[in-house]
Amino acid sequence: MRHEKVIKREDGKKVRIEIKLGTNWYSNIPYWYEVQVRYKDPRKRLWLDVFDGNDFRYRRLDSEGRKAFILEQQLLHATPSEILEAKLELWNKIKPC
Repeated sequence: MRHEKVIKREDGKKVRIEIKLGTNWYSNIPYWYEVQVRYKDPRKRLWLDVFDGNDFRYRRLDSEGRKAFILEQQLLHATPSEILEAKLELWNKIKPC
């Protein structure tokens, strides 16, 4: 399941938080599959990723370091409360009545 939240900043910049929720094929336990943050500058059409996977700082890190690097870059554009709010919106969409 996928959910997007677009936040418009005062300076005209837009931030899009995309949340993906998945389940294992052998159980019904949900887990947060992916959190992706993109931004768009004012008067631009293209959404940009918060980091380039071709960055040398990213390439020389191990897997745990890469996760921390991605999170650090995401937090430059979106606050933890905004990411949590997007997760809660998705969770409220799928919870039973």
